[in-house]
Amino acid sequence: MLENLFPPSIAKGLEQLEDIVVRSCGLEFLVAQDAKPEEQPSIVGFEFPRLISLTLSRLPKLRGCYPGRHSVEWPMLRNVVVFHCDSLEIFRSKNESSKETFRNSQLEDTIDGQQPLISIEKVVPNLKKMAVNGKDIIKLCHDQSRPDLFHKIEILHLLCFFQDQSILFPFTFLKRIPNLKTLRVALSDFKELFPFQELDEGCTLTLQKLRSLTLESLGNFECIWNGDSTLHNILENLQHLELRKCSSLIKLAPFTISLRNLKSLERMRIINCESMEEIVANEEDEKGIVAHEIVFERLKFLKLHSLPRLTSFCTGSNFVFNFLALERVIVTQCPMMTTFSPGVIRAPLLKAIFGTKEMDKPRWYDDLNTTIEMLFKEMVNEKEDRKNKGVQEDETEEATTKEENDKKRGGDERVEKSETKVTTKEEEKGEEGAMKKVEVGMWAEENGADEDGKEEGEGKVEETEKKKRGRKVGRRYSSR
Repeated sequence: MLENLFPPSIAKGLEQLEDIVVRSCGLEFLVAQDAKPEEQPSIVGFEFPRLISLTLSRLPKLRGCYPGRHSVEWPMLRNVVVFHCDSLEIFRSKNESSKETFRNSQLEDTIDGQQPLISIEKVVPNLKKMAVNGKDIIKLCHDQSRPDLFHKIEILHLLCFFQDQSILFPFTFLKRIPNLKTLRVALSDFKELFPFQELDEGCTLTLQKLRSLTLESLGNFECIWNGDSTLHNILENLQHLELRKCSSLIKLAPFTISLRNLKSLERMRIINCESMEEIVANEEDEKGIVAHEIVFERLKFLKLHSLPRLTSFCTGSNFVFNFLALERVIVTQCPMMTTFSPGVIRAPLLKAIFGTKEMDKPRWYDDLNTTIEMLFKEMVNEKEDRKNKGVQEDETEEATTKEENDKKRGGDERVEKSETKVTTKEEEKGEEGAMKKVEVGMWAEENGADEDGKEEGEGKVEETEKKKRGRKVGRRYSSR
């Protein structure tokens, strides 16, 4: 089992190393303890002069850079991705370090491997990309050492905010990141992203510069924005919007004006949101129908995948949708979607839809609504064909036979125990799968993968890691 990456002698000579990637192993320290620690200086120094990117994920035993007292310098570090390293303290400010040193000197103790991985004052002001857990963001929120601490950050990934930490999105933290362009929020318990009643001018200015927003694996998430509709223009420059596995989200846009202000949106993807019923909320007043026209001037790509309750893009017949730039639409595994929208739809550049199975040939039947209706009929016919061939009966018979065999082998008690183990493994596999999906998204983002390329990302990540696993490759070190 891998416990460290480098012996001290090698770690002190990695002058060309630019990238470190370590995932899913028993790593405890980046650098091993020297064979003769008594011959080492009281503080051991390490420097990675050209290291640009550091990625550490799913390393539950990782405790730090080195087991003893040490200093570490990475002056060129620009990208830090660290999450699910529960034993690791990533950040510590100078004030905290001074207090810890004083406390340890009073107790005649040593830090013994619990030094932070990164100095806030030295490293964070130079970062362009940061992906960290909720507990680490909370620590950064409390650090007021300098006002420009996060001014160079353009890409921010917020991960693993749970109820024992905070279920409120740290929106006030965003105003300290004035140049933020890409925001990804994943694996957290947030119910809402931007509570407008609490947004101030600093937060608004930051969000107006946002170009890409991805929300992934947010089980309790109910809305992106809520409250005062006059503030919905905060995302007017957003170009890419993606939602994955937000199982409690029923509608993307609870207010028509909020969607209308997404003037710059070019790509929208909504995937595996099991409660999603419609994308745009159907709005009516007490006196009758309110007419709405929504113009998507720049939307080129739309993907709706695995949305079992989605009935249409919008259920209201009072909507007029103008998709002036829409060229590619993918609708797959949306078994309740019988029409795109009962209202008026204009999409002059759209000539085909990919549906049923994404690898199938594109379909087109005169217009968007007719094509969706025909895809729905194809899906129904396919189900009927499968039923007539006895596929469902065979599956039921196979499951029944397996259950009877299990009972014969071990009895009801043994079967129950076995099922419990399977459930536990499935839960672990589900969590692991969610983590890997988030990493695939990060890979696609880093490599500029397009809408189709992202689906290939998982395979490419696996292929890349197999080639680089456990060995140095040029200026990159990757281990898994």
